[in-house]
Parts: sequence; structure tokens; C-alpha cells
Amino acid sequence: MTEGELYNKVRQFVSTGDDVYDVVYVLLAETPSLSTGGCFLDFETSFDYCDYDKPYWDASVRKELSFAEHTYLMASSYNIHDEDATTALAFNKQIAADENIPNVYEIVNAGNWTFDTLHSLMTSFNGDVNGDQKMNHEDDVFGFLGGNDVATTFFFGGEGRLTEKDEYDFPVYVFDTEENFDIYSSVLDIMYDPMFLNHHMIGNENDVYFRQMFIDGHGLFYWMRMDDARAMRGEEAINFGILPIPKYDDLQSDYHSLLSRHTSGLMSVLMCEQNPDTVGFIMEAMAAASYYDLTRAYYDVTLKTKATRDDESQDMLDIIFANRVIDIGDIFNFGGFADTILSYARTNPGKYNIASTFASQKNQIQSAMDKFYEQIEKLDLYA
Repeated sequence: MTEGELYNKVRQFVSTGDDVYDVVYVLLAETPSLSTGGCFLDFETSFDYCDYDKPYWDASVRKELSFAEHTYLMASSYNIHDEDATTALAFNKQIAADENIPNVYEIVNAGNWTFDTLHSLMTSFNGDVNGDQKMNHEDDVFGFLGGNDVATTFFFGGEGRLTEKDEYDFPVYVFDTEENFDIYSSVLDIMYDPMFLNHHMIGNENDVYFRQMFIDGHGLFYWMRMDDARAMRGEEAINFGILPIPKYDDLQSDYHSLLSRHTSGLMSVLMCEQNPDTVGFIMEAMAAASYYDLTRAYYDVTLKTKATRDDESQDMLDIIFANRVIDIGDIFNFGGFADTILSYARTNPGKYNIASTFASQKNQIQSAMDKFYEQIEKLDLYA
């Protein structure tokens, strides 16, 4: 189904009581009103056979996307949508060798793969191949092919937060801190550099076109999701490696890779489901079986064997998938602010004041959160 069609179908099924489908995967960006609108069953109370402490259920997704200790979206080993939507970087190994770029795998393993390190490496060579003293995407080589998603991906990769949970498992907006401003400003410093190319800057928003630019040798580093790695596995024209999203600084303990809300869906069960015990039993069985079979095929064969070109990239995949992040503030996009930080880098080049921008939207954000709380109350979760 195209974007929006499944959302409308879910609304239709719930309103008519039609349980023709047991499990649905709605695009994450479309799930907020469904989650608070009484369309989904609660994973915490509806399925006695599901053991969410098992490794085939994603504990971080459950923790981050719950509210009032109820969960309507889950990730398990049964489906690879969320794996494909996990963000990372690729780098062109031939360009790295030609430009004497240090061994980035060693930098990652030493814990020194940071925003500043990336920024230094992406600007360490002259990409003006045709010598016209200006960067042109058709002829020259950029240090970083990024896309809008770099803003959000790097913000969360640097341990920035839009929300935190209070003692009642309700999200509270926490972006308005000096630490978050510093992290996001550092991301913008990278994205405003002339050696960074956003696909909107060239008038082509097609992600496939941008990926082809990387394959054709127009970038040292390339922001991607794991579905891009799978798509490039048969491309003989490029020898690439895979890296995690860098840290904000070397004081940060772990690397973090964001689960994209734009290309992923998570598991939900419709409120009109007539046989939740049976569905719960099947979900548990399929998640457990997939953990040993589907995950191995996807991770060890599709990614580790076919998509990567070296042993080091396989080690990087372990780092990437071990530390995935998601923020309910990003998924629910309260007051449109998640969209603001996503698009800010291409609308305010070189003259940004993110603190002022946040202040201008603060009332709008709070209004959206108040509405969110009201919707939760209507669900009568404590009845």
C-alpha cells in the first residue's frame, strides 16, 4: 500500500470491527494518532503469551515508545523493517586511500569517531576535480553526501534528546538545554560546510539518485540506512565500508544509530482483534523462530556477507545494531518540532539560532503535548 493507505485502512477496520488482519505495520510517522486514538491493543496487557524480556523483542523500543506504562508499537525479530531503517554511514574506500584518510575503523574502535573527527576528514582534501573553484555535484567529489536526515540522526547519535520520561512514564519535552543546543549546533556546522552536499541543494530529492552519486564516486562519506547497504551490495563500481553514526565527543560512551521514522513501521495489533490470545501466541512463536533464522539470514548473510566488503565493516554492524535509539518526541513530532530540526539545516544556512527557533515554537509544542495527554486520558488506561 502507498503512504497513507494503510493508515486509512486501520481506521476503517477499527470503526467497522473487521479483524481480517491480525498484525499491521504502519509507517512510524503515521502512528501517533492511531496509538492515542484507541486503534491498537496494548502489548503490556493484551497478550499473555508474549515474553518481552526475551532477546527477540526490542527492549529499547518498548521503553521509549510506551506511555503511561502502555505500549502500542513493538519491534521484534519477526520483521526486518526496523533493521532496514537503522541509520549509519558508508565511506568510499578508494577515495579514502587516494586522499590518505586515516583508518576510520581504528578511529571507531578507539572511541574517537566524533563529529569533529568526521568534519576534519571530510574537509581534508580538495574535491574540486574540474578545477573551476566551485563545488559541482556532477563533476566534483564532496566530503559528505548527507541528506536532511543527518540533522536528526546526528542529534540523537550525539545523545541529544527531545523528550525524557517522567515517573509516570509520560514524555516531557527536554530539548531546551544548553547541552542539546550545543549538540545540534555542532551538527549544523557540519551540514553548512561547503564539502557537505544535501540532495535538496541539487534540486533532486530522490534518495536513489543521491545513493547513485555515492556509487559513482562523488562522495567520501555517505549517510544511509541499512536498506541502502543492501541495495549497494551488487555494485562493483564502488568499494565501500560501513561506519556507525559518530559521537558528539569522545566523552560519550557509546555510538548510537537512530531508527528512522520515515521508512519504518513497527508491529501493532488492531483493537478489533477477536482472538488476542491466539495472536499473542503466534507473535511470540514467530518472533522467537525469527531470532534464530530470519535475523541470522538478514544480519549474517545479507548484510555481513553480501553487503559488506571487509571484516571490519562486519564489526561495525555489531556496534550499530547494539545501540539503536528512538525518541517518542521524534515519532510523535509534537508541535512539528521534529520536522523543524530535520529541515532547519537547509532553510537557515549559516545564520541559525536554534534556541530562538525553539522558543518561537515552545507554546505550539506544549499545546500539542497537552492534547496528547488529553487523548491518553480518554483511553481510560487505568480503568
